[in-house]
Amino acid sequence: TSLSIKTLVNPKLNLIRLGLETLVIVAAIDLVVVGVLALMGTGARGEPDTLLRASLLVLLIGPLFLWRCVAATRRVSPAQGRVEGMGVRAALLITASVMAVGLALTLAAAHGQQQRIELDARAKFDRQVKLVEGEIQRRFRQPVYGLKGARGVYAASQSVGRSSFRGYVESRNLAVEFPGVRGLGFAQRVKREDLERFIAAERLDSAPDFAVRTSGNAPDLYVIKFIEPLARNRAAWGYDLGSEATRRQAIEAAINSGEVTLSGRITLVQDETRGPGFVYMLPVYRNGTDPNNFKQREAALHGFLFSSIVADQILAGTVQAIDGQLDFSLFDGDAVPANLVFTSRAPA
Repeated sequence: TSLSIKTLVNPKLNLIRLGLETLVIVAAIDLVVVGVLALMGTGARGEPDTLLRASLLVLLIGPLFLWRCVAATRRVSPAQGRVEGMGVRAALLITASVMAVGLALTLAAAHGQQQRIELDARAKFDRQVKLVEGEIQRRFRQPVYGLKGARGVYAASQSVGRSSFRGYVESRNLAVEFPGVRGLGFAQRVKREDLERFIAAERLDSAPDFAVRTSGNAPDLYVIKFIEPLARNRAAWGYDLGSEATRRQAIEAAINSGEVTLSGRITLVQDETRGPGFVYMLPVYRNGTDPNNFKQREAALHGFLFSSIVADQILAGTVQAIDGQLDFSLFDGDAVPANLVFTSRAPA
């Protein structure tokens, strides 16, 4: 027993040299592994490649390290055969320890890399979500500029005729300035008892085929008097916006606030696809009035400027804005199929 212990701790066993040789082996094997992975077409793409590289490194180093340790222990000439056996067992123990430590470090590195990948993925996802939100908000703000420009036309004139309104809309490039806007229009507030006189006046104003479509028995109507371009919005011309519940809610909210208001999800009368749509409404008051509360606004209300929006068209560009890297769906309310407004996912 005494002889065995002396042999194992013999100073002739050059641990420094063994350590340097081990480092050389590790470096050489690492270069080989990197080269093999490069030839295989893999790279540092994340946890799988890192784990593969580390695993190959440990598996290839283990036998070489065992051989080096055995060779080092055999440099000491044993006095008995038993001593050489102890040297081999010691080499095996050292090698197993090194491989165990290496595998433990590999698992720790893989776990750390997995966490970094998850954090990077989450950060990228959050950036994409903010980009989508910003793009959606930007696209929905654009129609408001067109409505406020039209309100300036009304503010500058005692009376806006059909040709004046058409001229304003034609001066704007709807497809470029307001993508997704099907048309700009004006809906006049009409008392039900005045409806026949209103229709007659419109027919005399270069609109002999003007007709009103309404339902219910509300005391006031909000009839689409102008809508441009008329060619692709004729189905909505003469429609009573107040005859449909969601549109009337938006009308009442706009009167209450005095600001531009976006309706809930609707189906546009003039949209042949019958897809989800919205209507922006901006109150217009009679000239010479400056209402500042609900009663004054209701009394001075002349009608509403509005923009008809097709959801698929106004939101289509958001997919290109994020290079198709994120699938998203937009709902008006709860995330149920009936409330779906837009989805970037391709149909199944």
